[in-house]
Amino acid sequence: EMRGDITEMRGDITAIQGEMSEMRGDITEMRGDITAMQGNIGNIEQRLDVIEYKQDRTDKRLGNLEFAVKVSEKNIRSDIHTLRDEMDTVITLLKMHKIVQI
Repeated sequence: EMRGDITEMRGDITAIQGEMSEMRGDITEMRGDITAMQGNIGNIEQRLDVIEYKQDRTDKRLGNLEFAVKVSEKNIRSDIHTLRDEMDTVITLLKMHKIVQI
């Protein structure tokens, strides 16, 4: 009966060895998957760096545009004020010379 038990144990050990061999194959496959994912993560990081660079550049351009618009608004308001003053002067001169009666 001991021989039968030993034979059964050897069969169990052989089965365990087969399962371990299968697990080693699975582990090797997982390592390959992890390596591929690391490559994908590297590509994603590079793309993210490009996006961040473009976003920074766009933000600076937007800031410059905002400043230019504010300067233009100030200049336009100043021009309108000057035109009003000049029109007031013209109207006053026309009234003085009795060319216009308003």
